Amino acid sequence: MANVKISQLPNLTTVNSDSQIPVVQGGVTYSSTVGDIVAGGNPLGSIKVIADGSIGGPRTIYVGYNAVVPQNTNGTTTMEIVGAPQIEVDANNTSNGSVFTATEVSFPDLTVVGSAGIFNSTTIVTQSYPSLTTIVSSLYIYNNPNLTTVNVPNLTYCQNVSFGSSPNYTLVFPALEYASLNVQGTTNLTGYTSAMFPALRTGGFGWGYNYLPSFTINFPLLTKLLSINGTNNVNMSTIYLPALVDIYNYMNLGSMVSLTNVTLGTLGVTKKWGNTSGNTPNVYFQNASLTQASVDNILIVMASLDGTNGTTLNGNGQIQLNGGNNASPSSAGLAAKSTLIGRGFSVSTN
Repeated sequence: MANVKISQLPNLTTVNSDSQIPVVQGGVTYSSTVGDIVAGGNPLGSIKVIADGSIGGPRTIYVGYNAVVPQNTNGTTTMEIVGAPQIEVDANNTSNGSVFTATEVSFPDLTVVGSAGIFNSTTIVTQSYPSLTTIVSSLYIYNNPNLTTVNVPNLTYCQNVSFGSSPNYTLVFPALEYASLNVQGTTNLTGYTSAMFPALRTGGFGWGYNYLPSFTINFPLLTKLLSINGTNNVNMSTIYLPALVDIYNYMNLGSMVSLTNVTLGTLGVTKKWGNTSGNTPNVYFQNASLTQASVDNILIVMASLDGTNGTTLNGNGQIQLNGGNNASPSSAGLAAKSTLIGRGFSVSTN
């Protein structure tokens, strides 16, 4: 074909990992693929983007690795990949003069990333990560008013999932077993429910649930609880976690005025309450509306952790179940309270 300038070539809107491009190295022109260049030959990094307009330039998708290169190396050597791609898109960032207008973004071959997500976009409808199994840090899903689908059928681990301002979606994370779930400061998350996470076994629940119209922490299969944080919530009524074996850290749920029913583990099932650094549990449910059964559950399960039957023994900590409309403990609850005080706990009840 006749020689043409690059500016005269037709625009390509879809780039696949196997798309070929020329590479000049040592004065010789070679053929390579987008996948090899993005990932350095590593299978983590194949990328495909489908857009109905500009994806916003190089700031839109940043894929980077940390690599260890041996010192004093001559000739060819092998780099050790010690990091993972970071896939983060902030559509509000127009510092390079471009505007994000993509409606669908797909990363078909990525299996492990450091972080991922498209946020602050008025155009994005679908984010797709069909092969992704692990997000080392965070998945960001917020401030996307037209978002309907996040396709993560094989994602099993994500340290943190942040939701917010993407109204009325119903998303499903069918394989997700480990995640801390957090809600950004926002309203209109009516599609956000426990049913989105049917496989969750290790979970944490962070700030922002007061921005939801309603939400119950209802995970009957959860065996390890990382923590729960979120004070002054007027909408949450139920925390149901009967299968807990390991309660890693603490509960901080003061002034949850609508919170009535709490099940944190079960007598004979729960074995540990406290983290591996030796920190004892602090539990704050003051100024709520806990039933007597809920108050008893917390006291009795915690008192059962006496170092026998595979349980861990905690010698101190704070348990605040007083104030508001919290019920007083029953006789069984009072006996557990006395046991805990004898171990050095500070226990407050109505």
